[in-house]
Amino acid sequence: MAKIVQLGKVDTVHHLLHHLLDMANEGELDNLTVAFNHASGDVHTAWHNLDYGQRQTLVAHQQMDVVKTMIEENY
Repeated sequence: MAKIVQLGKVDTVHHLLHHLLDMANEGELDNLTVAFNHASGDVHTAWHNLDYGQRQTLVAHQQMDVVKTMIEENY
């Protein structure tokens, strides 16, 4: 698996999306997966340029990021 690089906490969703758009405009993104809570209470998911295995790999990296953060905050 690749090294996990956290983008860091951002103050708003708007700021995060702008940061990602800047990265996309610079050609730094090959693919993307996203999940978010909608105001309706639904969870929305989307992806671009990923097959099933690649999507699973990115989801696994997200899970590893959660575990890493939990460990850092508690130990």
